Amino acid sequence: MDSYYKKKFDIIFEYLESYSNKLKDLNAIGLTDESKFFENFASDICEIYFNQKFVNLNLIKSNFEYVDLESKNNEIFVQVSTTKSTVSKVNR
Repeated sequence: MDSYYKKKFDIIFEYLESYSNKLKDLNAIGLTDESKFFENFASDICEIYFNQKFVNLNLIKSNFEYVDLESKNNEIFVQVSTTKSTVSKVNR
């Protein structure tokens, strides 16, 4: 990876790491609104990565069971979590 792209990657990684720490701190004191915004960010990333549109199911029904994002073609499902409770949600 040439230095230009490495520098850009490092900036993105540092931002995500900082954002992750912020979400953990907010979740620890019961403030989860920012985590909801992260679901929309994750949806945008999935759209870029999979080259498909995604729906945030929590916008349809609050705290949607099992998954948070679904591809428009109903083939890809994504669980977005900013807490350690992902396993319990998926194993329901």
